[in-house]
Amino acid sequence: MLPRMLVSVDQKLQRLREFRREEALGGLLVNAAERDYDRVFATCLDVIESLLRESGDIADDSKLLLLSEPGKQVEKIDLLLAEVGPSDDKEFRRLVIVEDKLSTNSESRRKVLAQLLDYSNIVQRELTPDDLPDSVSDWVEEYRYEIHQGMRAGDFLLIICGDEIHDRLVGLVQSYLLRLDKANRSDVVLISLPVYSDGDTHMLVPHVVGGTERTPRDLKLKVEVHTTEGRPLPIAGIRSEQISAETSGPRKRGALVDPAAFMMHWEEDNGRAAADAWRAFVRAVQAAAIPGLQVGAYASGAPYIYLADTAVGTVQVLRLSDGKPEVRDKLTGPVWDTSPELMAVRERFRKTILQKVPGSAIPNKVLGRVYAPVMALAARADVVAESISSLARELAEAALKVPALTPPVS
Repeated sequence: MLPRMLVSVDQKLQRLREFRREEALGGLLVNAAERDYDRVFATCLDVIESLLRESGDIADDSKLLLLSEPGKQVEKIDLLLAEVGPSDDKEFRRLVIVEDKLSTNSESRRKVLAQLLDYSNIVQRELTPDDLPDSVSDWVEEYRYEIHQGMRAGDFLLIICGDEIHDRLVGLVQSYLLRLDKANRSDVVLISLPVYSDGDTHMLVPHVVGGTERTPRDLKLKVEVHTTEGRPLPIAGIRSEQISAETSGPRKRGALVDPAAFMMHWEEDNGRAAADAWRAFVRAVQAAAIPGLQVGAYASGAPYIYLADTAVGTVQVLRLSDGKPEVRDKLTGPVWDTSPELMAVRERFRKTILQKVPGSAIPNKVLGRVYAPVMALAARADVVAESISSLARELAEAALKVPALTPPVS
């Protein structure tokens, strides 16, 4: 519960100004509507992040990434966001679905929870990563596997926000959580966004309304083993493992995918020839004996090539795309933009790929990444290996010119 009035005080604790609570956004906007809360939510995203971290509804180091801009809905969802990690790569953790409501809309009070659950069901059963806005397509491609897994698991944070959250809605949410399917991984949080004003200055005072905590529930599984003819077989034993609180729950990334399993599925989707081309390319660059060159894999199992222990840290160079027979460069991150020398090194590498590898292109001019067909890359593996070797050498030279460049490049 919040008061109807707030006051500011000076250093002597004397009252300065009074801020009275407005009726929704009506005190600020003519014909204020629920869509205006989209704008408020997006404008004050850092404030909402801090609030949700304090309430424990997102992880202590999580941030919120806006996927759909206000007014540009995905499947009629007011706002679609992602809970992501704090690094520059914005590691995907789970999707966040936001539904707005106004306290003056009695119909909304009755239907807002049903609408939110309907939207989450659509995301879980019908949407794919390809349905997310083009403005975040490069990030989506980076975490395509994790996003798809999160969608199908129903691993969402569902948010209802508005000028005031009524007790009746709190009760409905609590009742819903108690009846929730034990396998469902969604969390629900209610955020009130009241506005206070003294006529000249307006203050937004967001707060999480209590009573939406999910209670721990046991999940019992019945296991039966049958022959192909349907005859039951006795089970000699079942082993179970306890997952610690630090690593369990929807706010942590899922288990690592074995790179061999990733390549098996990738080959099924893109063909044996494309998979063999990638393997041949990796063998070729490894045979070039480039100092520090190594092959790693992301949590999704997707492989990438990187330079270890360069003068500016670890540098990821190229990665295999999750869903397409193509490779793209990974020369991204703020360090590249901190000096003209490093920017020039990166551009020379990209230009070489564009000129020497048929079919390569930069589809997103803002991000500037080079994409190349994996078959063409393998065919010009000698040229690409030489360009990676040049990249390593030029990174060292650039670092000597700018000694302050010591953070790792991701």
